[in-house]
Amino acid sequence: MENTPKKHDRPVSADRLVKSIVTQFNLVTTRPDQVKKDCQKLRPLYRKPLPDSTITDLEPLFPLLQKRSGPIAEHLFTLLEETAEAGPDPLPFIEAMLSARDENLALRALEYAARV
Repeated sequence: MENTPKKHDRPVSADRLVKSIVTQFNLVTTRPDQVKKDCQKLRPLYRKPLPDSTITDLEPLFPLLQKRSGPIAEHLFTLLEETAEAGPDPLPFIEAMLSARDENLALRALEYAARV
């Protein structure tokens, strides 16, 4: 039993984190703090240079910015923005960010798109 890895020592699955974020966006009472934690855990999994499969892995997150505004959306937006910068094709990320329900995030996406 001593050699059994503890739950917090196991590698985190990107798929599991994406599903957790999707679940939070679909709940009536969301937990922005959980989305923030999940996004923080996803960041190291998507460091430069990113393979083309990154878009497919994160695609379930793209429509979520249309569902919510506020801190929960901001955490996801920031993750997508950072991943867009590291990925081979930022366009799918930019399109998702431009569709944000949160007016401030949509403006931020527009500014980002102009820079890219």
